[in-house]
This record gives sequence, structure tokens and C-alpha cells, in this order.
Amino acid sequence: MAGEGVTTRLQKDIGVMQKDIGLMQQELTQLQTDLTQMDARIEYRFKEFHETIKVGIRTELQNFFVQHVARATPPTEGQASNKRNVVLGAYQSCTNP
Repeated sequence: MAGEGVTTRLQKDIGVMQKDIGLMQQELTQLQTDLTQMDARIEYRFKEFHETIKVGIRTELQNFFVQHVARATPPTEGQASNKRNVVLGAYQSCTNP
């Protein structure tokens, strides 16, 4: 009789533990699902951020090159001729008192 009480109590404790294990497994499954969803959101945001940075850098580089290439372009023939005349005119006025 005393042995039956111990067995019944052990069976009850095992039942409670099995129930707890089942609940823990459900929680783990839910955590894995949440983690997978969070990972997908992080990946999406990272790609979005990457594209934003890429577009920003591309825009800045284009603006930079437009500014500096415009300064470095050689003058057209008309512009060069005008500059020569100005320089020569200044030289001639200095040599002719």
C-alpha cells in the first residue's frame, strides 16, 4: 500500500513534468517563429538601408564629378580666343605707353 502511494505520486510528478516539457516546447517553437520573423525584418531593413546608402553615395559622386569635371573641361575655341585677346591686349597696353 505504501509503495502504491509512492508510485502514484511519482506518476503524478512525471505527468506534471511532461506537461511542463510540452509547454516549454511550445514556447521554444513560438520563440523560433518570432526569431525567424525578426530575422526577415532585419534582413529587409538592411537591404533597404543598403539601397538608401548606395543611392546617396551615387548622388554625391555624381554631384562631385559634375562640379569638378565642369571646371576641368577645356575651353572651346571661342573661349580660348577671347582669353588670348584679353591677355594680348593687356600686354600691348603695358608695352605701349
